[in-house]
Amino acid sequence: MFSVPLILVFSSLVALLTYCYAKYARLYVLASRFSGPPALPIIGNALTFLNIEAHEFVSRCLELGDKYGKTFRLWLGPQLNIIVHDPHDVEVLLSSNKLAVKADQYRYMKCWMHDGLLLSRGRKYQQRRKLVSPTFHYKMLDNFLSCFQEHSLELVQQMRGLCMDGSPFELRHFLGLCMLDTICDTAMGVQLQTQRNANSEYVKALNSLMGILHLRMYDMKYYFDFIFRYTSKAKEAERALVIINSYAEKVILQRRKELTHTSKLETEGPSVGLKRKQTLLDILLNSTVDGKSLSNVDIREEVHTFMFAGHDTLSSALMFFFYCICRNPEWQQKCYEEICSVFGIEIGAVAMSREHLDRLYYVDLCIKETLRMYPPVALIGRKVLEETKINDHLIPAGTNIGFSPYVFGRQSEVFAEPNTFKPERFETVACENNSKLNPYIFTSFSAGPRSCVGQKYAILQMKVSIVNILLSFDLTFEGDTTHELKLSNELTMRTKDPLMFTIRARDTKSVN
Repeated sequence: MFSVPLILVFSSLVALLTYCYAKYARLYVLASRFSGPPALPIIGNALTFLNIEAHEFVSRCLELGDKYGKTFRLWLGPQLNIIVHDPHDVEVLLSSNKLAVKADQYRYMKCWMHDGLLLSRGRKYQQRRKLVSPTFHYKMLDNFLSCFQEHSLELVQQMRGLCMDGSPFELRHFLGLCMLDTICDTAMGVQLQTQRNANSEYVKALNSLMGILHLRMYDMKYYFDFIFRYTSKAKEAERALVIINSYAEKVILQRRKELTHTSKLETEGPSVGLKRKQTLLDILLNSTVDGKSLSNVDIREEVHTFMFAGHDTLSSALMFFFYCICRNPEWQQKCYEEICSVFGIEIGAVAMSREHLDRLYYVDLCIKETLRMYPPVALIGRKVLEETKINDHLIPAGTNIGFSPYVFGRQSEVFAEPNTFKPERFETVACENNSKLNPYIFTSFSAGPRSCVGQKYAILQMKVSIVNILLSFDLTFEGDTTHELKLSNELTMRTKDPLMFTIRARDTKSVN
């Protein structure tokens, strides 16, 4: 006779095996309906991406798309991934509230941003988006313009001082420091001054952490937590996080104290003229959720999210903008002449305003075309929480869905002559009315419920930098123009080799 406990254990085991079989049988049946490369047991298609360099990732995805179609599947271990680039599938993916949860690959960023706006989901995402949105209201953007201008002028000074000897230089380095200064100023009200001191402890920690997060997302050696935690990179990431979190915590505590002091002054006596431009940090410190103020940890994760989303992405976008107009000098000249017609031929001749920036029609066209060809974020991922149908495809629960704005922007069915820089393709869209541009075709800022909340901020900051740089310099790209760029899909889009430029000071006495 079998004992009762043994029967219970056996019954439980049978039930578990039956459940697993039913679950995975359904998964494999649905997965088999998608084309894709042959998968090995246990590891799936992991060898497809093993030991490839970051610059090979984009080309490998393009090769798979050419071979298996616009929608295909990949197995990374037991994890099913569906890649979609059919325009109709992309629209359903980006517009669906059911598909608004970030894919598993984003989990590596949680050590830094935790449940900030980029990674949060459900009710928390809706609450945080509502809290952060006022930062990007037109009045706040007008408030930020002086910050954009200040740090952009410092960028011009750095370029003028270091690069006027005619030697080629890496423009992205200068752009990155400028964007970091600007984002620290508008997010936390802090003058980091990295353009004057690029070797600060905070900058080094930030660059170190972002490099490690990139490795975790794309290098299979660091993919699994149980392996990564024993590597030297894990200890390096811990050290970087201590520095980054300590700095943010210090700023938050200081500003919380300042706001309390200011509030007392306002209630206990007449105004003493204390003024300070409002920042994202101020908005968060004055916000409540369900009647409770945000904790320092809550605030820190949103500040970190803002720092990541608004720093590296913008330097990437600007670098490719200048690359594109240098490769197409007639467009550099059009942009320059347009800027002169709006702002005069010298910096500061006309005050920087959003109304003036909105009049930069050709600049706007070139920005859109640059973002189509070289979107700062090359891959967007979503997690399917429940079995979902995307047009003719039934996607099983637990699947990661991937979509590349870069690949989508290079489809000839969507954009004629996709590998040619043609800003005029956007001429039918009014410069000041981006709403007429189908958001599910132009996906550089994503679209739908998880679209980029800082889109207007990004475009405005780009324009301020472009105005000041083009008023000051004529730029020339010094790299190989006979071959297509080798792109590197890191946390943001980069190139395998640095893009090198030379500059010549403008003759501000006349407009050619």
